[in-house]
Amino acid sequence: MRTLASEGFTDVVLLPLYAQYSKTNAGSSFNEWDRERLNQQTHFNERRVREYYKHPKYLSALNARIEEGLGRFDNPDKVFLLFSAHGTPVDMVERGDPYAQQIRETMELLMILRGHDRHFTLSFQSKVGPSNG
Repeated sequence: MRTLASEGFTDVVLLPLYAQYSKTNAGSSFNEWDRERLNQQTHFNERRVREYYKHPKYLSALNARIEEGLGRFDNPDKVFLLFSAHGTPVDMVERGDPYAQQIRETMELLMILRGHDRHFTLSFQSKVGPSNG
């Protein structure tokens, strides 16, 4: 941040590499940026990309990776797709954190793009429950 300011940059795009938004991923990154910007007393013209989970190019990139993976099987038509994402505590979801819904929507949009060509399901990893605190 100091380097950006000292070299005269005024425009910054904040692009966390999380396609789906959660307070715990992109939200946390934005909060850290804000804390540091205040600490350093700098100002930038900012554009924040909060999420891009349904952008056609993102979906196309995911689909290309699936196709690449399917190419490794002798019978790709018989492959079941298991989508896996990090879990979030139930209380965060109940308070409106959009991550889990955006994950579901990404999967559904991807399967629409694929013409629902095979069976699939979504799983959430990590042990989470009512609270993570």
